[in-house]
Amino acid sequence: MIKNIVFDMGNVLADWAPKQFVKQLGTPEVFRPVVLHELFESPEWSMFDAGRITEEGVLLRIHERMAYHVTSGFYPSLTGDEKELIASLDHWIRRMLEGWTSLMEPIEKIQFLPEALKKAGYRVYLLTNASIHFDRYKEQIPCFSWMDGIFVSGAHHLLKPEPEIYRAMLKEFGLKAEETLFIDDNPINVAGG
Repeated sequence: MIKNIVFDMGNVLADWAPKQFVKQLGTPEVFRPVVLHELFESPEWSMFDAGRITEEGVLLRIHERMAYHVTSGFYPSLTGDEKELIASLDHWIRRMLEGWTSLMEPIEKIQFLPEALKKAGYRVYLLTNASIHFDRYKEQIPCFSWMDGIFVSGAHHLLKPEPEIYRAMLKEFGLKAEETLFIDDNPINVAGG
């Protein structure tokens, strides 16, 4: 019998929209694909979510790779002085890393669900791949206030879909796997759960 409902955050309870974030923060159009690729699609982003690298470590590693990409012509749409391009990209990547959290918004049509489930007798939880920046935006998502527990990957140095993160979350909150339903927008994470 299901007693516990565990929600993912991004694209389940809150909008995860990196393309929109890059645009909203004013990144010049020519730099947007580079910032998306070098930051949000990078191995460093996953490492940051897992708490395995610092923010400065993310920026340093991205700078090194991105500088190589710029100087080797990986981005043919970027033209001009390479040093200026690299400095501008460093600026926008740093600004994005520091500012995207202010743009997190709830998915309004689902905000009622954790409360409704609590009132129906279920315990509700959040299990999310998120960095230490989670605290910067958690208050922006109203339904988080209904959670019986929140498990953030970066605080535990784990990452979905690693089996250890599900076991650690169950253990931390004293839950039984056979009594727990996991909801995620990523089929790989669901399979891991």
